[in-house]
Amino acid sequence: MHFLEQMYTTNAIVSAILAIIHPQQFRYGMALNDGLMDDESFKEVMNQWSSCFTGMQVINNRIIGPHRDTGGPYSSLDVIATVGDFKGGHIHLTNSPYDFRQSPGSILALASRVFEHEVMPYEGNRISFAWFVKDALYQWAHMPEIPWSHEADILDRL
Repeated sequence: MHFLEQMYTTNAIVSAILAIIHPQQFRYGMALNDGLMDDESFKEVMNQWSSCFTGMQVINNRIIGPHRDTGGPYSSLDVIATVGDFKGGHIHLTNSPYDFRQSPGSILALASRVFEHEVMPYEGNRISFAWFVKDALYQWAHMPEIPWSHEADILDRL
């Protein structure tokens, strides 16, 4: 629980970013959290869980080859924040012409089930925090699939 306490503000900030870039996913995540809070077996953890995502992973000094993250819906965004003292390590989308430089302190949102991606080699110490959604938890809670984000969803909020 200590780790969740330490991550409380960071989880809330990442959720606030998602509320802007994919408001539907944010709303679905918060609704799922409300439902989990009502279940006694989840209450202790949910009191510390300030994220609209269903999971978070810490990735320490790892080069990850081409892959898609298949546990979540196609329509959801994962958020990756990277810290450390490193050079290189950009995110390469293998099925598109785009690469994303992930400098220390940067945050990237990615439809990681849609886009095959990989972490390129780097020098130094690189730690990534990845927030994601798992379909299984939404299915367990009998919630509908997260809808796709549309430009109008964002512009309507401005």
